[in-house]
Amino acid sequence: MKISRKTLTNTVAGLALGLGVTAGAPALALVTPSTTPPASVVDTSNSRPYWVGLGIRNEAGNGGGTCTGLLINPRTVLFAAHCVDTLAPGAYDGNSRGNRAQVGYTTDGTFGTTNLRNWLFGQDFNVPRGDGRTMVNSTMVWYDPRSRFGSEADPNSGAFLPADIALAGFDTPTELLGRDAQNGIGLLFSQVNGIVPVTIGGYGTSGNGLTGARTSGALEENFFRRLGQNVVDFLGDERQLTVGVYGQAIGDFLEPNGLRYQDLYWLDFDNPNFATEPFSSSVTRTASNTLDYNTLGGRAVAGEAITGSGDSGSPLMTSAFGRDVSLGVLSQGTRLFFDAVGNPNDNLVFGQAFSNYGSLAGYNPLFLYWDQILINNPYKYVTTRAGDGEWTDSTRWTQELDPLYFTLGAGNTLVNAVPTSAALGYSNAAPDFGTVNRNPTPPALCAYLGNCPATGGNAGPAVSAEMVAQAFSGSRLTIDGDEVGSDQGSAYYGELAGAAAGVSATNSSVKATQELAGNRLTVNTTSDDLDQGASYYGLMSGAAGATSTASGSVALGQVSATQVANNPAPINGQDANEAQTTRAWTAGRLALNSGALTGVGSSGFTPNNTDGVAGVQNSTRYFEVNLRAAGTTSMTGVTATIDRLNVRGAQSGLNIKVGSRLNTTISSFVDAGVLNVDGIFAPRQLNVLGGTVSGSGSILTQSGVLVAGGVLTPGAVGGVGTLSISGGAGFGSTGMFGVDIANSITADRLNVTGNLVLGGGFAANFLNGYVPDFGTSWTVASATGTTSGAFAMIASNLPGVLRATPRVAGKDVFVDITAVPYASFAACASVQCSGFASLLDSNRASNYSSLASVYRYSDRLNPVEAANFLQALTPWDNGLAAQSMLRTSESMSAMVMGRVAQVRQTGAQGANWGGIQTAALGGGLGVMTDAGEIMPATNVSSTMKPGWSAFGEVRGLRASAEAQKGFVGARTETVTGLVGVDYTQKNYVLGAALHLANGTSKLSSRTAKTKSDAAALSVYGSVSGPVLALDGYLSRGAGNLDMTRFAGPLAASASTDSTLTSFGAALSANNKTSWGSYVPSVSMAYDKAEIDAYRESGPIGLTVGERTVESLVARLGVTAYGNFGSGSTIKPWVRVALAHDFEASDTGANGLGFASATSVTLANVAGLAQDESWGEVGLGVEAKVKSATLGLSYETTIDRTDVRVEQIRARVRVAF
Repeated sequence: MKISRKTLTNTVAGLALGLGVTAGAPALALVTPSTTPPASVVDTSNSRPYWVGLGIRNEAGNGGGTCTGLLINPRTVLFAAHCVDTLAPGAYDGNSRGNRAQVGYTTDGTFGTTNLRNWLFGQDFNVPRGDGRTMVNSTMVWYDPRSRFGSEADPNSGAFLPADIALAGFDTPTELLGRDAQNGIGLLFSQVNGIVPVTIGGYGTSGNGLTGARTSGALEENFFRRLGQNVVDFLGDERQLTVGVYGQAIGDFLEPNGLRYQDLYWLDFDNPNFATEPFSSSVTRTASNTLDYNTLGGRAVAGEAITGSGDSGSPLMTSAFGRDVSLGVLSQGTRLFFDAVGNPNDNLVFGQAFSNYGSLAGYNPLFLYWDQILINNPYKYVTTRAGDGEWTDSTRWTQELDPLYFTLGAGNTLVNAVPTSAALGYSNAAPDFGTVNRNPTPPALCAYLGNCPATGGNAGPAVSAEMVAQAFSGSRLTIDGDEVGSDQGSAYYGELAGAAAGVSATNSSVKATQELAGNRLTVNTTSDDLDQGASYYGLMSGAAGATSTASGSVALGQVSATQVANNPAPINGQDANEAQTTRAWTAGRLALNSGALTGVGSSGFTPNNTDGVAGVQNSTRYFEVNLRAAGTTSMTGVTATIDRLNVRGAQSGLNIKVGSRLNTTISSFVDAGVLNVDGIFAPRQLNVLGGTVSGSGSILTQSGVLVAGGVLTPGAVGGVGTLSISGGAGFGSTGMFGVDIANSITADRLNVTGNLVLGGGFAANFLNGYVPDFGTSWTVASATGTTSGAFAMIASNLPGVLRATPRVAGKDVFVDITAVPYASFAACASVQCSGFASLLDSNRASNYSSLASVYRYSDRLNPVEAANFLQALTPWDNGLAAQSMLRTSESMSAMVMGRVAQVRQTGAQGANWGGIQTAALGGGLGVMTDAGEIMPATNVSSTMKPGWSAFGEVRGLRASAEAQKGFVGARTETVTGLVGVDYTQKNYVLGAALHLANGTSKLSSRTAKTKSDAAALSVYGSVSGPVLALDGYLSRGAGNLDMTRFAGPLAASASTDSTLTSFGAALSANNKTSWGSYVPSVSMAYDKAEIDAYRESGPIGLTVGERTVESLVARLGVTAYGNFGSGSTIKPWVRVALAHDFEASDTGANGLGFASATSVTLANVAGLAQDESWGEVGLGVEAKVKSATLGLSYETTIDRTDVRVEQIRARVRVAF
């Protein structure tokens, strides 16, 4: 028997369409060392779900097989062309009876054979239905036209599986890879330049790498994912490998120099027990001797394994560059042949079992075909150019870089990029690396030529030219319907060439597999290559040996080589019963950047998913839209479907207008910018991580809206509207629910079909300066399901104490206007402010309507303004009224005592006018005895002149009270007029006087003002001797008060009456000296002002009870006088005194309450504190000029803290 040049590299092409021993029994993935049970490497935790198992179904729906692939985005699997190239891409155009050709994938690592068979045949045949797990169905298939059955296949090809690259797009997207495919395995489009560790595996054959035993049968685990480790040792083509193994002569025969070859990444299966299980090609070798001579060098790594049939299309994954990336696609497995040392018949050789120790696996590198992967990948990442524009403007859209495309940069670091140089394609021009060790016992060339002399050994008949190539373990070969052998993968031992017919006795255990479809079989020629992968699953109606099982499933019998020969392989990828629909595919490959969506930066398209036309390259398009650039894209009268929307740029936006609809088949995201939905937006789920989602349309989801960050606000930003969401909505810890509120009845609203979960923050924006009243409420959200949770942070643009407080009641969310307590908000610095703060806090709920004017104003103030307002609510005007009346009483008393002294000392017959006297720069709660009025007698005489006299005087008083206890200080201005008549007789004086007074008092803050009018009648008298003099008076009067208070723009006013009472006495002694005289004195003065109760009008009006202010001041002092000038016309004086107030009482404001809310009572406002003791000092001068007396004096208090009394007085008195 003669073996072709391909026998050396007989390929394991992961899709095994070979004859299955039993129906529905696919092989397990990965062959492991003899010490590693295959079950131990099953990916039971599904750690690599994107390492997918593929099912491939034929047109008739009665046959199919398996491969392995890599999920590279939500819609696309990258795998091997030979898995699907028995049909042209146009054949994978639907799923109906008679048109079943389709690819399916599963991400389940333990999918199992029953579920696989159900997907393959369950539509048309009665097979076990499995547990409900199923595969995702393809919508398109593309494979490189340069592949073995491609439209551009090279007839001069020396490579077994060149351009073995395929892509399938699927009808249902998955989110398994995560956003931006961050969980996926990247595609490395750069060549690696040295040995790298790799992870390998798939859903194919499993077994023992030493004995060749393979798992087979109808076990569920025969379609499980298994993963192992290895090392890429070699980059080079098949000719380089063959020459390296067998030498130049055999290499030139098996891989002729004039053919075209392609580089592959290669790895070999190193025996971990190489030292104890050495290489041996002896005819006497035992189970402890292997055919592993370490072809590519190196030693076994931890987890060492090799791929098997059914693994074809699987990724060659490495983590050597910082993240998982795939270097290539599994295409083929290769075994080697060795001379049977010790057997004198040179035609007898040993061959490794596929996937045993020493065998190899070859991967088509991605760097050779990266351009075609980019072009034909149906999943398109796209974005817009900067600026505003319409969705339908195709000039705005550009294709972006796929996030899983990588190249190697400086220091072998991964860069998300595509190469800057053209893809090499079908080429062996890349710089190679690695070492190929020479076969220690290669067969002689004559064994391939069939002319080796049979020098000994068993001379039985050799295998004829009908011999087919050795395949993976677990398969059978039938020739003319007779089973030749089945041994679960043992090594080949037999003749490479020999007689024309029959099977030699020494070759009675030839192990080979005949494939039902998809393999090349040439009878009576030199080619006997097979590219089989996993076991074939078939249901052949009427096929030879087909039987019906008790379960109703159909088992496949044996198929002869003749039957296979009568079903020729497809030509140029075109299936015999498939109409020509691949014109675009057969017309040649698309060039990079040759049009829309053929390269990064290409333009001229509008995002809208389409399944395309089968067989038309790049016609299947599924879009992921990334809005990054500044500008708003508007959808006007448009309906479009894409896979995912990402609004990423801070200045980016999408505006879905009324009448437009955007569907996304998987979750969409808003990271920044604005998504405004006035039409319909229908994602599977919307994740808001930042930016703003707004609008008055509908968001229709399957899985809800999650606001994990950013803001969701119904209506336009700064406008009011209603936004509807189906599928539920939830707010995460950093998400924000924002509402705009226009007036007391108009606010944003969110209507949720499903459940509503609150969390994160809530923000209320009151438009156009609108400030609502306390207690106003709006419904801002409702759910048809449950409403739960609470907002952790609440914010609004409301002023003062007002707060927008969300409240859940049943399924609704309300916003209530509440208020924080004034007690904690206002910057109070007095008991009066704090008292009103507590009062308003405690009465807000029960008396808000009665005190609405107060709350409406005060609720809007900042902390300092609120404190000032609350302070201003205190009835300081009541205190001003009391002090004004007391000042008036004290002024009247002082004027009377001054008159007594004047008459006693100077006589007062006739009429006297006492000019204007002004007390300035101070003031207080009492006035001092007028020392200037107690002039001592001159040297002329001290006897009073008898008779009647009339007098009049006008005095102006300006007094300032110091701030204390919340009282901000006040100024009082009073003008008092006095007219009277008295009678003088020797040493006594009797008189009566009428007082008229008008005064104004104001708080320093100008928040309270009192006007007063008063009238009083006084009687007085004096008795004097040579030295001593006793003066006394008694007054009684009444007054009227007009009071006004202001608290901000709010005011209160009232009028009331008052009563004045005063009396007093003074004892003085006149002592003459050479320089003048000194007069010691002691006096007592009592003054009392009583203010009647009253009721204020106005929004801050109060009811105020009676108030009484009293003083009883005793003074002990001395005054010294000097006499200067002719006739002593100039009299300077100085006075000192001690004063003590024995009464000093002020009942304060009491009986307080709000006039508009009689149930709201206020605490009494204490009267102002008054010092009990202090000192007084004064000095002045008197001058007589004819009938006029001029006087100037200054007087002040010492050590008095409650008030500051400072008087400067100028007097003019004229006698008539």
